[in-house]
Amino acid sequence: MSAAHRDGVTARPEADFELIAGWIPQIVWMAAPDGSIEYFNQRGTDYTGPPREANCGRDWGRWLAPGDADGAAQAWRDAVAREVPFATELRLRRSDGEFRWHACSAQPIRNSDGAVVRWVGTLIDIEKQHLAERRTAESLSLLETLQSTALVGFGFVDRDFRLVRVNEALAATTGISIAQQLGRTVEDVIPELWPELKPVYQRVLETEEAVVNAETTGELPGDPGHVHTWLTSFYPVRVEAEVIGIGILVVDITERKAMERELNHLAEHDPLTGIYNRRKLLVELGRALRYAARYDHAGAVLMLDIDNFKLTNDSYGHAAGDHVLSSVAQVLVSRMRESDVVARIGGDEFAIVLPEVTEEYALIVALQLRALLCERPTGPPVHVSIGVASFGGNARLTADDVLVAADIAMYHVKEAGGDQAAVYNGGLGELLSRVKDLREGLAEKRFVLHAQPIIDLRSDAAVCHELLIRMVSQDGAIIPPGDFLPIAERFSLVGEIDRWVIGQALVLAQHERVAVNLSGRSVGDAGILAAVRTAIAAGLDPSNLIFEITETAMMTDLTRAGTFVSALAELGCDMALDDFGTGFGSFTYLKNFPARYLKIDMEFVRDVNTDPTAAEIIRSIVRIAHTLGKKTIAEGVEDAEVLQTLRELGVDYAQGFHLGRPQPFTLPVAGRSDTSFFEQRLAYQEDLRSLRAHSRK
Repeated sequence: MSAAHRDGVTARPEADFELIAGWIPQIVWMAAPDGSIEYFNQRGTDYTGPPREANCGRDWGRWLAPGDADGAAQAWRDAVAREVPFATELRLRRSDGEFRWHACSAQPIRNSDGAVVRWVGTLIDIEKQHLAERRTAESLSLLETLQSTALVGFGFVDRDFRLVRVNEALAATTGISIAQQLGRTVEDVIPELWPELKPVYQRVLETEEAVVNAETTGELPGDPGHVHTWLTSFYPVRVEAEVIGIGILVVDITERKAMERELNHLAEHDPLTGIYNRRKLLVELGRALRYAARYDHAGAVLMLDIDNFKLTNDSYGHAAGDHVLSSVAQVLVSRMRESDVVARIGGDEFAIVLPEVTEEYALIVALQLRALLCERPTGPPVHVSIGVASFGGNARLTADDVLVAADIAMYHVKEAGGDQAAVYNGGLGELLSRVKDLREGLAEKRFVLHAQPIIDLRSDAAVCHELLIRMVSQDGAIIPPGDFLPIAERFSLVGEIDRWVIGQALVLAQHERVAVNLSGRSVGDAGILAAVRTAIAAGLDPSNLIFEITETAMMTDLTRAGTFVSALAELGCDMALDDFGTGFGSFTYLKNFPARYLKIDMEFVRDVNTDPTAAEIIRSIVRIAHTLGKKTIAEGVEDAEVLQTLRELGVDYAQGFHLGRPQPFTLPVAGRSDTSFFEQRLAYQEDLRSLRAHSRK
């Protein structure tokens, strides 16, 4: 610029302006009255790139983004023509080519005559503000989209309870269109629910705390007679800390509530018969017991089991079996009072809780039920075994206690032939104590094994030892198996006992050939098979294991038992069919059963010298066994005369008190030589040589 006076403006002020502008962090520019650029401060020069002289005298629109140039240039020309202040937002190109948003403004500079002699303007970088605004706008747009398209009902109510915002989901959930809701109060829109909702709205406004999961029920205007349930969340909406209204989220949970009711029903009811299941029975029986104890009232439980139900399933199919179960349930429900509880607690087992009855009355009811089921007007008669157990007074009994007693009574009926009812009178306290002791013994593993030798009648050597379990009482006394195995068998505890015995046998079989008994419940136990496989893989000789299975266990489920026994045989273990001769189908499936040994039941062995029939049965068993390539073992040999007769009949092996009583043993421990059991075996062999010599004299 010239230092001379020009247009009424001295050179000094311009010099001062340029000095000041050079220090300003924003872009400062000046333009001629016609709008052409005359000046950029250093910030502008640094920003746009070319030297200051190259920028001056040119239209600044060339630095703008293509989309902004035409509009901004035209607005600038209009301001210049009208000589009015100019302001706009535009994108300015940086020296690296990036476009950034700037706030552009300019003021006309007039001389003393009022004529515009220059324009002074600034360009302020507002890229961050623009970015924040864009993000806010995008968020608001996204929120708007989410609210309008969300499956959850959304609305906003002002402090006067007027609906200001409603999305489509809320309209669909309530059955009231958006137009019918906007601008109206909640009371006007849903007057039937307002008494229930008003306290909630007021609570949110007064406490400014969210209220979540408030359930309301009602009918929709377009769906009369159908009650809906809504789950609603209410929360305060604030602007600068002031609550301006209430946001609401609404979900129609009618179907979910129906599903919950259905699931609750399934959790408490038997799906086949529709009556209560075992879980619900225990709850109701527990309630009845507490009531009886509190008010010194009486009651009873009936346990029913359908006789020969498995035969029905096997003969006519499971559909016929299901029909029998359903019909039995119908008969039981039709006979019972409203206060009685009827439940199916197992495959073919039912239980009934009879509150406020005596033991005599409960037995009468049981006999009436038996007659009703036996004399059904349609379908074949159903025979049942029923056990009755009473409760009441001050006895502190659990539901399991009473069910055990009723189950015991029913079990005795079964053993007596079934189709009858009986009252448990075996001393409930004593029984419960025995059951408790057994469960504690299982938990504490208070069991020991005794071993009885099995003798080869040709060499008098002990070729194997049968493992026999005993339980140890709390005071250290030895409890024989007859005192606890029947309870374990009846109440499904024998499987755990079997697994413990097998675990011990797998250790002992590393040193000695042993025979171990399997109950009917354990025949088919995959866990036992897995344990045997693992032991064999670790080096156990499978021929050291003999598994003894009774005919009864085999006949319960011949297919399952056959598969299980075949799997053990394939592993190399030996099988013995225990108590042979007592079953009806022995000879029909014997040729297909992979048993190496037949254990002749002691009932025949004891009478072999006094009953010609017993002797002939043993002779036949021996002949058939040898024909099939199997060996025989006689159980229960108690004197020398019986032993000699068995030799003459061709029996291969024998065991019994005469040959050796069961003796306790201790499993060998690593690092310690425990020979007590093996020393006993040698002692048995020495004694047998003497017995043999004596019996032949």
